[in-house]
Amino acid sequence: MHSCALTFEGKAVCWGLNLVGQSNPPMNRYFSTLSLGEQHSCGLNEKGEIGVRHIVDNDIAKFSKIEILGDEKEFVWITGLPDQAKIITVGHEFVSNGDTVNYIIEGIVK
Repeated sequence: MHSCALTFEGKAVCWGLNLVGQSNPPMNRYFSTLSLGEQHSCGLNEKGEIGVRHIVDNDIAKFSKIEILGDEKEFVWITGLPDQAKIITVGHEFVSNGDTVNYIIEGIVK
């Protein structure tokens, strides 16, 4: 079990069980709302946008707004990304738009 709260400034503060990083809020990020589950914590940015960070040309991180179309079991169906996208699934909270990133795809370090 873990819990999170927003400060008056919009920063996330979390505590409790942290088996998969769910209690590690990103530093220097501001949120308008949070949603918590057993093993996750999600938030909308200060503009209320939902999106993902992905890697574009020259290994640059980019935030793109998305729309959630639906979900079933462990899948979420979204729109708003290119047909092919390298989505940052681990460590996305540590990068911002324009940052150069090193990443691993299927065990290959890039």
